[in-house]
Amino acid sequence: MAERVIPTKSKGRVAKNLSREKVILGPDACRVAVARDDTLYWKPAEGMSWPDGSLLSIGFQAILPPNSASCTTEQGILEGVMTVSSRHGNGAHVLVADGAVAFVSATIDAGSASNPSVAVGNYGDGKPAFPGVESPYGVWGALGSRACRESIDTSKVWQAPKKSITKEQLAEYATLPLQSWRPAGRRGSVMARQIDVEEDGTLILMDKSNKIHRIGLSRFENEDAYRAVETKRNRQTELLKTLDTDLEAALKLLETRQYEKFIQDYVHQERGGSGVKEFDLRKVTAELEVGRGELIARLDALLANRELLKSVGRERINRGQVGVSQVLEIGQLKLIMVAGRWKLTF
Repeated sequence: MAERVIPTKSKGRVAKNLSREKVILGPDACRVAVARDDTLYWKPAEGMSWPDGSLLSIGFQAILPPNSASCTTEQGILEGVMTVSSRHGNGAHVLVADGAVAFVSATIDAGSASNPSVAVGNYGDGKPAFPGVESPYGVWGALGSRACRESIDTSKVWQAPKKSITKEQLAEYATLPLQSWRPAGRRGSVMARQIDVEEDGTLILMDKSNKIHRIGLSRFENEDAYRAVETKRNRQTELLKTLDTDLEAALKLLETRQYEKFIQDYVHQERGGSGVKEFDLRKVTAELEVGRGELIARLDALLANRELLKSVGRERINRGQVGVSQVLEIGQLKLIMVAGRWKLTF
């Protein structure tokens, strides 16, 4: 955390509407803009909207040294370079993660303000530094970065628990074709199989040794990222094609009390090294005998309106709710796609 003055005409003004490309390729563009007579500024505020969460109101980056210029791009109040500032001395107070308060001088090593920022994308000859590299802004930049590095890798921050991948699914994924993946801004490529693209933009790959890797789509060249999204869309469309036929076949087995075949073909059980034990089979059969009527009623209700069934399934898939484990919840039923067949999971 750090100090930032409330802007006035004499100090702390924030320039606006700068070219995002110029700011990304060199944050010194902020200082250049402030030195111009025709630069536009945000209206000085003697009481800013501190709770609104915008970069303009409460944010800062450890890029330009304390009491330097601040600016936003044409993207508005959420993008730009905000600098810490104070009205006492040539520097500003900061609060660091261990609870210490320190005064950071404006002469602190901040690297070169002409260095490209850390960002995703290709902006020509001065392409920005790629996320994960050391900060290009010296000691000041390192202090404002996780582990002294600039990083937006989603695997480094809190996120929802990862969906598990069963042994059966791993075996199925191992049959997918190997594809070439090119890291953005770097030479060379890696060979891996695409498993999924998660809702947060994380690409899940399986390498040649069948190890799973989760990497942000932004780390790959645009063509590869688009291909990954298109591949997922095509796979999701294929998933719906057998939904009603699988449920219908499962229903017929239930109605004729063919429990063993029903369990074998349409009940998902994660198998251990020795397979499903006979005791487990008898136990599940007994449970099915008790709950058979209710389960038949649920399957009947879904199959009574096949268009609704597919539209609900399509909605879940389009909203990214069928992910790497290919689980689909419709009504009170939970289905999982294994080896090209929808199975019930309890």
